[in-house]
Amino acid sequence: MSIAGEKKILIADDHMVVCRGIEAMVKPAFENPTFFHVNTMAQLLAELSNTSYDALLLDVNYTDANLTDTIALVKEKAPESKIFVFTSGLSFKEFNIIKKYANAILTKQSEADTFVATIDDVFQNGKFVCSPLNEEKVQKLESLTERELDILECMLDGMGNKEMVYHLDIKESTISTLRKRILEKLDLTNNVELLNYFTESVI
Repeated sequence: MSIAGEKKILIADDHMVVCRGIEAMVKPAFENPTFFHVNTMAQLLAELSNTSYDALLLDVNYTDANLTDTIALVKEKAPESKIFVFTSGLSFKEFNIIKKYANAILTKQSEADTFVATIDDVFQNGKFVCSPLNEEKVQKLESLTERELDILECMLDGMGNKEMVYHLDIKESTISTLRKRILEKLDLTNNVELLNYFTESVI
């Protein structure tokens, strides 16, 4: 069933042919859509400053920026838009950042029916949807608490315990405990394994 009413959809990818392809794939999800395309992050941010959209379909990598560095700003400029991220590769660190702001993350290898069903699911139910190629690792990541994710992000940024004390305003003993829990939940034994784990592709 198509999403009812007039909907404005902005597709962002650094290749126009991909924008056109995504448009053709997702068009059946909408009753009365109007599509717009941009090819750089600068164009995307400028467009969001001037116009409201019902849905944003965003690639991760652009010639002038990466979505992981700007998605918080995108969400700030378009708080009511449904954000769909499509990519051919995403590390766990990138996944963790994007998941905070996106309504769905899809692989570019997904079938057209998957794109349509995901868009419909987000508009109808409002739940986060993901189609990872590595489901087991995503489930492990989702077992981490918000505080554990904060610690994890600091670890991936190269912070030591003392830096985290000031950055997160928690006790060093708490940080040590949370670091151990993270390794246990992910079935890892040390920080080297952790860094390798989170630079691998999840999608």
